[in-house]
Amino acid sequence: MPHTYRLLVATGHIKCREAIMTVARRHFAETELYSADTLSQSLDILSNQRIGLMLLDLDLSGDNQLGNFKEIRQRYPDTSLVVLASDANKELAPQTMTEGAAGFILSGLPRDQLIDALEQVLDGQLYQPNTTNI
Repeated sequence: MPHTYRLLVATGHIKCREAIMTVARRHFAETELYSADTLSQSLDILSNQRIGLMLLDLDLSGDNQLGNFKEIRQRYPDTSLVVLASDANKELAPQTMTEGAAGFILSGLPRDQLIDALEQVLDGQLYQPNTTNI
């Protein structure tokens, strides 16, 4: 990407967070990376930084997954939100698209597809994986 942007990776799954951060660091040279492993940390970062893209793990939201997604979407409308969906909550991912998500990434997405997904969203497009198994 030709300009600097700020990316927040918000997931309590440390291996997932580290993998995404590594891919972003290597593939997108002009990136300011932020990470959070709780919803509270995510909200603190959002309130103090102008985040362009947030990858949000719905599991961070506990029982109120869609409610917290909607709140973040309303409070930070200039931040593109991409949902990180696990097997446990992947049925919510298409609904988040209806609610304004820029995309959703299913857990276990191969590295090259993750890069493609991030590039699409950063270029202003929506990203949805093949959803025939959802």
